[in-house]
Amino acid sequence: MSWNLREAVVTYRKGVRVSTERALRSSRDIASLVQSAPEGTDLALLTCSAAERFVVVGLDAKNRVIAYHTVGIGGGASVAVDLPAVFRFLIAACALRFVVLHNHPSGEVTPSSEDIALTERLQRAGELLGLQLLDHLIVTDTADYFSFLDAGMLTRRLFLIPRCRDAHSDVTPRGVSDSTTLSLRA
Repeated sequence: MSWNLREAVVTYRKGVRVSTERALRSSRDIASLVQSAPEGTDLALLTCSAAERFVVVGLDAKNRVIAYHTVGIGGGASVAVDLPAVFRFLIAACALRFVVLHNHPSGEVTPSSEDIALTERLQRAGELLGLQLLDHLIVTDTADYFSFLDAGMLTRRLFLIPRCRDAHSDVTPRGVSDSTTLSLRA
């Protein structure tokens, strides 16, 4: 018996320069990343496209950009986003955190009810997979943007780190008490 299998391959385009030295610490940093993106890249197309585009940016543990990918291109007023495609990309890129961006060609940055519902679904699905959604930005062809985090529309989760003990010792890692609550910084 023979199997007909498909092999998945992830390719990265060379020559696209995005500074990964600086960590993304705020919505302003994310908007700056879009505004300074090289012409013709998926990030730059967010600010000049007549169609709505949805881009996912994968980040490492220090909130530095690992990779980004356009997961949806729609019409002038909407874009369909396939959640499995978002998370396939993030897992393939070995991202721990992520931000999502989409544009409103109309120039209006106010989120629609669909934008809000999608953000909530992305956050819940990410939590199940251990991937933290840090922000969702809506951008336009101007420097205007809307941040779901800044608007208080993204919940910040606290993660509980249980006491860690080796089976043969009574040693707890330095700085960790019986239960230590840490908040992950964006």
